Formats: sequence, structure tokens, C-alpha cells
Amino acid sequence: MFPPCLEDWVPLAHPVRFVRDFVATIPLPELGIPIPHPLQGQAPYDPALLLGLWLYGYLRKVRTSRKIEDACTQDLGFIWLAGNLQPDHNTLARFFKEHRAAFKNLFKVLVKTAKGLNLIGLVLHALDGTKMISASGKTGALHRADLEKLLTTLDARIETMMAKTLQEDAQPSDAVALPPALCDAQTRRDAIQQQLTRLAEEEANHLQETEPEARMQKCADGKTRFGYNCQAVRDERSGMIVAEATTNAVCDTDLLVPMLEETQANLGAVAEVTDADGGYVSGQEIARAETLGYDVLLNLSGLAGNPQAGVYPKRDFQYEAEADGYRCPQGELLQFVHEKKKERKAGSEVYSVRVYQGTACATCPLRARCTTSRTGRRVERSPQDEVIERQRARQASLESRLLLKMRSQIIEPFFSWVKDSGGFRRFTQRGLAGAGAQWSLVCTTHNLKALARMMNEGRFTWEQWREAIRVAVREMPLKQAA
Repeated sequence: MFPPCLEDWVPLAHPVRFVRDFVATIPLPELGIPIPHPLQGQAPYDPALLLGLWLYGYLRKVRTSRKIEDACTQDLGFIWLAGNLQPDHNTLARFFKEHRAAFKNLFKVLVKTAKGLNLIGLVLHALDGTKMISASGKTGALHRADLEKLLTTLDARIETMMAKTLQEDAQPSDAVALPPALCDAQTRRDAIQQQLTRLAEEEANHLQETEPEARMQKCADGKTRFGYNCQAVRDERSGMIVAEATTNAVCDTDLLVPMLEETQANLGAVAEVTDADGGYVSGQEIARAETLGYDVLLNLSGLAGNPQAGVYPKRDFQYEAEADGYRCPQGELLQFVHEKKKERKAGSEVYSVRVYQGTACATCPLRARCTTSRTGRRVERSPQDEVIERQRARQASLESRLLLKMRSQIIEPFFSWVKDSGGFRRFTQRGLAGAGAQWSLVCTTHNLKALARMMNEGRFTWEQWREAIRVAVREMPLKQAA
């Protein structure tokens, strides 16, 4: 019942044709995917065929080697793309594992090529991240609090058994060996101590031994699971992802500049303005961005304090440089008292903080709303406070507030497409490299959809694309596959 020619099995407008034609334009050896030359045995599968299957699979929400194998026998799009061949799941999984770095290269080349065709804008970008569950769950994981509690229990049990053994040793007996229960408890104690040592070496409170790079992350469902932090920068004009990364960082605080640098590496420039949410607020990172010439707007609402706690937030105290003090909401001046050393959460830097203290707090009618300290309200000024103040002053303009408000309209739909429409909520590859390759594929297929739309609009032809991709590969240093 099928047409006699395989080429006629799918309509001309079928998305699988765009995937095949796109892969045909990619110089695979330059991406780190060599063309095999068999010396004996059966001829190997064409790497372009396997790459196309993985791309089309992610486009169709088919993201495991076994499901792609099944699709090559049941789904007409996969059958057509595979040329009626049926690579098994081992072949597909081996290709994925051996060319994980190539997926990152593919994303970079695609973005660089789109930039060369003037498809990507450099006016406004939005940065955000999401937490994805790792392939390994909590089962069998090491948790410091549980191990320490169990160790305390075992120590008490061993102490009790030792006292009982010493009491029995005082009685005449021919026994010379320790009781089996005591030996078993001591063995378990040694095993727990080894696990605690492993946690100390990894500098972590939780460790999944089958996937040690994963970290406990608070995911979108509100539950804390082992996972990774997936980052993305999206262009407002084209809707394409222009930079992506996968890390095991628990928070986004130190990721602002690295993601801007990733954008710079991919496009050769960053947008005139890059929006980011409050999770990226860090005085040090904003200062680094200013030094490097990156223009950023960050949501500072998280620094407003907690009005329900009845405490004036720090932002209500205005710093006066001439007086070197903070003016409180009641007009009183908090004066400098001393400096102290502080250490960043990551423990990588020690810096000085100036401390200012109120002198009229005892008679202030609003003291209960401000502080419970007997010595009066204190405000600290770090080296990054001036940077935050400049950022807040800039957002006083209507234009900046409107640009910042666009952040959610630019980046949030992408994560909605990935998780809700795309159904991608958990990695199936273990390790940071495997998870990173999967996230690169997710971002690449999202960009493919945008490119297919722009091609249908007549914004570029395949001939223009091939020339642009040759230029992109020649100009862009690519990470070699491991």
C-alpha cells in the first residue's frame, strides 16, 4: 500500500524533511563526528543518519535509544528518515555516548550560522534557569544528617554491648572472641564512617554514588531531588536560544557572567540589554558584568526585605557619602562603628564590610518595626552595595522597568515548551556530560523549530544556509569530542 519510492512516503511539508536536509548541511567531522571506514564486517551506519534520528526524536518527544529503535519500525517519519533501516538501541546509545561533545558543538554552530544570516537580534536577551531531575534518584544515596544520626545510635549501642561484654568477661569463661553482635555493629560503624568521609571529600551533604556529580536541587514541583541546573539565554527577536549550559550549581548567583560569556563566545557579542531574574542578583557578578561591558537588568525585588516580619528593609536606609552614614526612614543617621570580615558562601573570597549603627533607636516610636536589638539597628555596607544601588537607580526609569518586565515573556515560554509541551522533566543520561548533551539537544531542537518557521517565511534559502554554516565552522573553535 506504500508508494513504490521511499521518497514519497512522507509529505513535502513534513518536519522530518527539514531535519534530514539540515543534517545534510552539517560538516560532521568538524563537529567531532568522524566518518567511519570499516576494514571488515558489516558496513556501519552513516553518522548523519544516527544524528538525524536523535534530532528528530527530540523534536517528537522520543528521547531514549529504545524508543527510537521502536519508532524506526512503527513511525513513518522515523522509517523514512532511517531509509527503512533499523539501527538497534545499542548502536543509537553508543553513538550518543561517544559524541556527547558534538551535540554542544552542533548547538554552537547552529546559533553562529543563524547570526551570520542576520536571523538573531542583539537588542534584548533574557536569561533564566530551571532545575531538572537527574537520571539517578534518592534510592541508595548518602545523606550526611541520616548517617550522623545512625552513627550516634551505633556508638551508643556499641558502648552498651562493650559494657555488657566487660561485665561478662569478669565471670570465669572459656570464650575469648567478641560477641557476633558487637562485631557486626563495629563493621557497620566503619562502613558509615567511610561514607561520611566520602561526603567530606566531595564537600556535599548528599551524594548519589551512581551519579556523584548530581546535587540536591529544589525542582519545579517543590520537591528536593538530585538534579542539575539548566541555563538558557533566549533572543527576543527570533525566539532562539543563543546560549545554554548545564551545571550542578544549586543556585544561580554565580552564573550571570558565565552565561553572558557563553553568549559572547557563540555570537561574538552580547545583546544591548540582558534581563535576568532575582536568582542572579550578586553584587560581585553585577560588578564583573559592568567591568566587562555587559549591560544587565536584574529583578531586585528579592532585596526588599520581609514586611510581614515588621522589619524595615535595608533599601529604606539611604547612604550619604559625605556623612559616611545611613539615613533611616525616621531621618536619624546611622554612624560608622567598625569593620568586619565576611566570607562568601562559596568560601572563595574574604572581604571587608563596614557596619553602621543607630544612636537614637532607644527613643524611636517605630523601634518595634525596625529592630529588637538593645544596641540599636545596624546596617552593613559591602563593596558591592554601590553596584546594587546603581542598578536600582537605573531601574527608576520607565524604559528599564518595561525592558525588565519583558523577561518573563521572552524566556518563560521556552521552559513551558520544554516541560509542559515537550514533556522533558528528567534526564535519562547519567553524569554532568550526559545531562549536558541532552540539554544541548533540547535547545537545538527548539532552535530547529524556529529556523523551520523562518525558512517557510522565506528569510533564507538552503544555499545561503550552507554558505553561512561553512563560515561559522571555519571561524568558531569547537570542543573536540571525548
